[in-house]
Amino acid sequence: MAFKMSEVKVVLGKSVTQSGIAFGALFGGQEMAERIGRAREEEVAGLASILEQEGVQAVRQNVDLWVRDQYIFRNGLFYSTQQCGNWAVGGAMLFADDYVLAPVTLPSAVGKTDAETRNELREMYGVSRVHFMPTHQNKEHLDLYLLLLPDINVVVSDSSYYDQNKDAVDRLAERETLRVMQVPNAQVTILSDPIDLQANTYPTNSIDLLDDSGRLLVFTAKPDGKSPLVEALSDYNVRVIEVPFARQCLSNGSIRCKTNFVPLNYQF
Repeated sequence: MAFKMSEVKVVLGKSVTQSGIAFGALFGGQEMAERIGRAREEEVAGLASILEQEGVQAVRQNVDLWVRDQYIFRNGLFYSTQQCGNWAVGGAMLFADDYVLAPVTLPSAVGKTDAETRNELREMYGVSRVHFMPTHQNKEHLDLYLLLLPDINVVVSDSSYYDQNKDAVDRLAERETLRVMQVPNAQVTILSDPIDLQANTYPTNSIDLLDDSGRLLVFTAKPDGKSPLVEALSDYNVRVIEVPFARQCLSNGSIRCKTNFVPLNYQF
């Protein structure tokens, strides 16, 4: 289930990495690299501001761009990749109260059988059920093509992922009583000199929080036009909040990759 915004704060990683600088330099030299760097910083500050406007505490930390993959915070405990390795890559796994989705490649990555991996995930994270999900386009991070919203009994799937893995997604939906909503991987155009760029916004790579009334807030990267999540979730008690995040998306990730959670009283 989603965290209540009154119980956690959102951690944002740093905005500029060497890969981002190299990307800008590749297409337009050092000047463009510096422009992308400044724009990325503005986007992260903008996300923090939007979170704060909604009553969510946001903190900036000088950690890797994709802070999601540094640890998993669950049931009041931290599981870091430094200590747990592949067992704690936040972008690769999606949680509900009593089950977890993990990439089908996890057993081989940790050197275990499927049965051994299921048992260790159950014991580590206190879940009853483990669903191994197919990976997609050589990306093992499930949050790039699946958004699990157990508070409203929905799983949002990237359309191309669903087309190729319909049986697996439908089986998950049947076993956990979920409704499947499909969304395209909407793009955003970045107007720039000397060339315009396009990036995927990864609508499933969003974060969800419960406000004080119990309404679900979903923060997602804004594409050209309206986010497909707006229509997909229009029948539910959900408010989709679109955030300008285009230049961060150039690095093949979006808001969920960029953020993580800590308890409200956590001191850095």
